Amino acid sequence: MLFVLSLDERARVLYCLPIDRHPGANAPEEFMVLAHEPSILLVDDSADDCFFTMRALADLGLKHVSRVVDSASGAVERLAVGDVVLVLLDWHLPGEDGPDLLVKVRDAAGPAVAIIVLSGRDDEEVRSAAQAGGARAVLAKPLQPDALRPLLPSVLAALAGNAPA
Repeated sequence: MLFVLSLDERARVLYCLPIDRHPGANAPEEFMVLAHEPSILLVDDSADDCFFTMRALADLGLKHVSRVVDSASGAVERLAVGDVVLVLLDWHLPGEDGPDLLVKVRDAAGPAVAIIVLSGRDDEEVRSAAQAGGARAVLAKPLQPDALRPLLPSVLAALAGNAPA
């Protein structure tokens, strides 16, 4: 089954509906066709940060957060299901953090899954290490919709096969 995803001019998801369509068919330009409903994995051990992240996602129309996990092992377990298209990853988790955490999640996610690191430290060291480890971006916590909004079209288009990942 395929899903059609439509974004408005502010990069908010207007709808994501299942469609019956041949995978090779071209969708209208204003739509993106995904092989499955977009599912987001939030990996964070802070209840407050999870609340703000979920609120930011909802403000952008993204309501398909598949699961919130609070550990690297929980993330690896959830990624094994194979339906996640975007991981929002806290840079510091109990017992694991930084580049080692990112490598573990990147290995479990595979190259097709976009990873955005969330960090309370907004400095060049974190950004460089995260991008070297395969993160698409580093965003400050608490997550604000305006910080994530510009990344959505390229992340979702890459997932739909309309742009390079």
